[in-house]
Amino acid sequence: MGFRSAAGAPAWLAAVGILILFTLALTWLAVIPGLSAKSAAGASAFSYPVIFLPFLSAAFVPTATMSARCAPSPNTSR
Repeated sequence: MGFRSAAGAPAWLAAVGILILFTLALTWLAVIPGLSAKSAAGASAFSYPVIFLPFLSAAFVPTATMSARCAPSPNTSR
């Protein structure tokens, strides 16, 4: 169950850099409508679609590619 990466330091730095750029991009997606909103409630309403983007990622994963432990099964009743 452990995780051992074969990647070296440059690959890990590249992964961290991509995560930082992704975070920066999502931040600006929330800042731009927030600055154009007329109230604080309107500014927070603009950011709701961006907040829920990570939850959509698992919606397009085929269950056939999941391991037996992660795949949903209609026969299990927990």
